[in-house]
Amino acid sequence: MEEKMNGRIFDKLKAIAANASGAPLLLLIMLAMITVPLPAAVLDSMFTINILLSIVILLVAVRTLKPTDFSVFPTVLLMATLTRLGLNVASTRIILTEGHTGSAGAGHVIEAFGTFVIGGNWAVGLVVFLILLVVNFIVITKGAERISEVNARFTLDSLPGKQLAIDADLNQGAITADEAGKRRKELALESEFNGALDGTSKFVKGDAIAGIVILLINIIGGLIIGVVQHGIPFTSAVETYTLLSIGDGLVAQIPSIILASATALIISRSSTDVSLSDLVQIQIFDDPRTLYMASGLIIAIGLVPGMPTLPFVGVGLLLLGITHMMAKNAPPSATEDGASEAAASPVPGGVENFDGEPLVPVEKPELSLSDITPPDPIVIELGMRLTPLVDELTGDLKAQAIGTRQMVSQEYGILIQSINIRTVRDLDSESYRILIRGIPRAKGKVKASLVQAINMDGLAGEIDGIPTNEPVFGLPAFWISKEQESDARSRGYVVTAPASIIASHLNQVMIKNLGTLLGHEDVSRMMDHLRNKFPRLIDELIPKTVSVSRLLTVMRYLLSEQISLSDMSTVLETIARYAPQGLTDQELADQVRKAMVESIIYHLSGSTESLDAICLDGKLQMQMLQGLNMKTGDLSIEPELARDVIIRIGQMTEELLRQGKPAVLFVPHALRLPLVDLVRPIIRELNILSTEEIPKSLIVNFAGTVGYDDPVINGD
Repeated sequence: MEEKMNGRIFDKLKAIAANASGAPLLLLIMLAMITVPLPAAVLDSMFTINILLSIVILLVAVRTLKPTDFSVFPTVLLMATLTRLGLNVASTRIILTEGHTGSAGAGHVIEAFGTFVIGGNWAVGLVVFLILLVVNFIVITKGAERISEVNARFTLDSLPGKQLAIDADLNQGAITADEAGKRRKELALESEFNGALDGTSKFVKGDAIAGIVILLINIIGGLIIGVVQHGIPFTSAVETYTLLSIGDGLVAQIPSIILASATALIISRSSTDVSLSDLVQIQIFDDPRTLYMASGLIIAIGLVPGMPTLPFVGVGLLLLGITHMMAKNAPPSATEDGASEAAASPVPGGVENFDGEPLVPVEKPELSLSDITPPDPIVIELGMRLTPLVDELTGDLKAQAIGTRQMVSQEYGILIQSINIRTVRDLDSESYRILIRGIPRAKGKVKASLVQAINMDGLAGEIDGIPTNEPVFGLPAFWISKEQESDARSRGYVVTAPASIIASHLNQVMIKNLGTLLGHEDVSRMMDHLRNKFPRLIDELIPKTVSVSRLLTVMRYLLSEQISLSDMSTVLETIARYAPQGLTDQELADQVRKAMVESIIYHLSGSTESLDAICLDGKLQMQMLQGLNMKTGDLSIEPELARDVIIRIGQMTEELLRQGKPAVLFVPHALRLPLVDLVRPIIRELNILSTEEIPKSLIVNFAGTVGYDDPVINGD
């Protein structure tokens, strides 16, 4: 029966800890101790539990390997301090109300501690107790407070450097992204722990001061109450209330000293994977020569005339004997083990060193596939001065990069993988670089503390700033302070923050490299997702009609021309219709284009009714058609003519983009693919459409014609 009862109590305690009701319950108990008079027997139990709790905390602090392993320590320390203060209030009440009945009136624990310290002389006991208070307040508590304050300050100051070190290790491949995330979490936990411990140490200091004040209140208040109200002789009142006050103070100060010592141990030790006892053994007692010298010095002091020989020489000989036994029983060191293994492990082939001993083979760790990590799909590398752009509190580059990724993914119908942002040391401090699958695709320079005023139309007035060029489109701009922002806007400038500039550049790079970003696994996951919406279509198409690899190739052709795949039902239906006809991948993509022409035009101009475009004149078209191999689709024209055509198309493309219009070139169907291969690698902003793709309802406004008689082309 008793075992069942104990088991139920234990289960109740575990339930209280599990549902996080322990802390509120402790606070309620503390309030009860302050407001409700407690019997002496209850106080005895509470004092015993308080001492036990402080001992447990000290032992946990000693056995903790790293300070952050005991991350709840600041909270536990605060709760223990508040509980002890509540006990002080309760004990003060019982001393003042029951002290006149004798030393046992306040409980046996207070009486026992008071009698032990006083030892029959209350004046000596009072002096000893005051010394104990001074040691606790000035030495232990004050020292722990100072260490925690310095530790918190240095932890905060070193936080940016440690974050950069993590980024550098990640950049060099020394750690993985998961390991970097784990180290960042540990860094944040360390910072929070030291900050919380610094604040909690102020409570410990206040507790030590409160102990002195409570002692004086108990003695003075007890004398007044005992002599005036209860008529106790002054000498008896002094003896009784001094004993009770010292006992009460000692019962409170012993846990206070233990907790202050635990605080000092936690914050003064380094973060290692070795326990404190093992560290002491390794760093102090591991080398017997130090102990031999110490024992010899103690013996020498004992032999000095006038010195007490027995204690010094006795302790010295005892240390000498212990050191000799430790050195005799110590295992061989790692160096000796290595030397013996080296002697027993000859190198194949009989190669020897100059002493005639065989060389030690160097065992290299075997390289595995897990050590080879593929490049991240998208990486933004920042110079060291651009670190504020990714700061957790002030930087918004991460948020803007995520927003850009979401926008491009929704616009083009593919899921772009996550973007990795890191700082690198081998990059110019104010430069950034955008990499697609490990290959740099764009770069630029920004100033983290300034904003960029862009002269979009070239008509804005003068402004005081650092001249530069906008890195995405090369427009003239100025770096100005944030205070000049309103003035720049009033003069006609478009003001952009550094993070927005990088995000805009990232948007352009992602759109230009959509085909590179799309992989086999991405298409497979996309088909698995679409199977829920179009089960019959997907089952018919894959893998019966086309494989995932061929579908990937077709989708890459479309994305290379910046055609959105958001309408995947049309894409898949067209492929299912024309794939069995033996078309090539490029021809299959061309059929998808025709099926999506209205969507393409709407994506370019925002309308399906009209479109501004450029075209080739008849003479230039005829010459290109004459150089076209109809079987292979190869275009054979003079290199000079090809160069001049590209230059002229590029000039017209820039003019259309400057006007805010899409750059569209209409050509005969036979010339579309050859011109895509010729022009698009150089002019990525140009969209080349076939005249056969023009819907009948579309009104085309030709903004220019690339003619054979243009000065650039004919050399005039």
